[in-house]
Amino acid sequence: MQKQKIIVPIKDRIAKVIADNEYPKDAKIENIDYDSSVNLDDYDLRFMESIEHNGEPIGIAAMIDKGLGKMIKKELRSKALTEEEIADLKTINYKVGDVILLRELPDENDPYWKHNKITDTIYMPVKVEYIFNT
Repeated sequence: MQKQKIIVPIKDRIAKVIADNEYPKDAKIENIDYDSSVNLDDYDLRFMESIEHNGEPIGIAAMIDKGLGKMIKKELRSKALTEEEIADLKTINYKVGDVILLRELPDENDPYWKHNKITDTIYMPVKVEYIFNT
């Protein structure tokens, strides 16, 4: 397998989520901000998702939207939070860096049945701020 690393600018995708959901052009998803300094070397949480396909990259946008959806719903949080802390959560603010897309392409030496198989994995680095009621 050959591997490629591609950086996907998340700032544009956040704007597309706003446009696709018919928010006003100056709207902002209140708990998500883009921050180019957040990366895989400096993050609190990361959203990771993989998909296998035959060359149709339509699933990449869906994977990114799934990660953003978890943040919009405030479902992306540390597993270290206790039930009491979760119950006391007022809100969660996220700073998202650019998405890293790792693509595995078939190699000519791979078995024939792998020649049309491409695996894409996204890594979305996130800084998290928890705001509690008390």
